[in-house]
Amino acid sequence: MTTTTTWTDRYITAVLKGIPEEQRAGVSVKLRQLIDTSVLEQMSRGENPETAERLVLRELGDPMRVSATYSGRSLSLIGPRFYPEYIRLLKLLVSIVVPIVTVVVGVTTALTRESVWSVVLAALGSGFMVGIQVAFWITLVFAVIDRRTTDSSSVTSEWDFDDLPEITENRIGLGDTLASITGLSLLVLFLLWQPTYQESFDPGGPPIPILNPALSTLWIPILIVILLASITLELIKYRTGRWTIPLAAVNSLLSLSFAFSAIFIIASDQLLNSEFMAAITVGEFKTFIDLIPTMIAWVIGVVTAFDVTEGWWKALRGRT
Repeated sequence: MTTTTTWTDRYITAVLKGIPEEQRAGVSVKLRQLIDTSVLEQMSRGENPETAERLVLRELGDPMRVSATYSGRSLSLIGPRFYPEYIRLLKLLVSIVVPIVTVVVGVTTALTRESVWSVVLAALGSGFMVGIQVAFWITLVFAVIDRRTTDSSSVTSEWDFDDLPEITENRIGLGDTLASITGLSLLVLFLLWQPTYQESFDPGGPPIPILNPALSTLWIPILIVILLASITLELIKYRTGRWTIPLAAVNSLLSLSFAFSAIFIIASDQLLNSEFMAAITVGEFKTFIDLIPTMIAWVIGVVTAFDVTEGWWKALRGRT
């Protein structure tokens, strides 16, 4: 005995695939009644049964959408009930976890005396992969919650007027924060790597450190601590959302501490290794090397002045 399958049967079967088992019988009856009634209306207008059936099913649309309507499920990965909490948590974790992992991996790799490119690639690669992992797992958790929870108040926090951000022209964005943290992290990696870098100027001769090896005992650790504190300040600034007087004061303290330390090293002729300077015999090249400390001091001074001025200007402007 051959059973003829109609378009309606196939359509209802497709709809029921997305319906919980306990609801399928009731949905099947309701949907078939709706289709049959609509087909009769089309036939009363002069359409033949097959054409009327196809018109009705086409008007009902994609079976997945019909299934979502009957089951009450959202067709989006994360529905509007939980999306605000999802995006807030995702931004917060990415802005905190990724920079920390990037710095930690970079510092750890630098301590193994790898090349500078190996350090940079390891740090940036680890930060990128951690960012993907954070985004994936947070999205997965919220997608499951969205489909399994019927009472959104048990999961999402209650919104309040205090959650509204202040309207300021100098609000600190995520892009600016990540750029600053990346620059500071690369500078930390450079300070960790540079003492291990040596250059041989004579064929078969011993390699000579370019920077003064004595810096590793005091000044380089001091500069790294200041830079790590500056990274922490960047995270605090981002969480605050804008410049404030205390943040500007701390920023000035850290910037000036780094600048004074670096310029003192340069002014007291502690930056370059004396053996390295003695090995430079080519006149023009040696003249250029002699100018490097002065150039570095000027760059540090200009950058520090700009950074301190910008912090106070934005902090004071935010109060008006």
